[in-house]
Amino acid sequence: MKDTGPINISALAVLAFDSGLVSGVALGERWPVVRTGVRDIIPTELRRLIWRRDNGRCTRCWGGRRLVQLDHIVPWSAGGPDTSTNLRLMCAPCNKERSNYRTADDSPAVPVTRACDGCIRDWVRRFGYTRFGRIIPDADPFPVFCGNCMRESTATDRGRLM
Repeated sequence: MKDTGPINISALAVLAFDSGLVSGVALGERWPVVRTGVRDIIPTELRRLIWRRDNGRCTRCWGGRRLVQLDHIVPWSAGGPDTSTNLRLMCAPCNKERSNYRTADDSPAVPVTRACDGCIRDWVRRFGYTRFGRIIPDADPFPVFCGNCMRESTATDRGRLM
């Protein structure tokens, strides 16, 4: 077996989260702290698409248009990635109450993409090309929130996910 160097904890967390292997922390228990310090800034476009996916509302209490914050489903301090499947909107009271405890609503969110397969087909038909990826023939489509048409749709290329 070839040695590929040290294990990247962030990459491992993304793999575990995306594959659904986020168990090991019982409901009501705190997530373990595996990293601290300065973290990367979440890109503005990703923030905007998550805001649109969640309709600018808290995903826990669905309260009105009160001030909301980005929340990591698997906390950043526990190795949770800055991907659309691990980010959601929560109001300050819900986010503070949840803290870094594992709760029953800690399932991955719908991933976001700049363009779904339908938008790509439309662009290719209208303009002859697209700059937002490709459609993979014979691949199983999966649900996404499309940043172009602003609705839930499907995609076949996981490389387009944010």
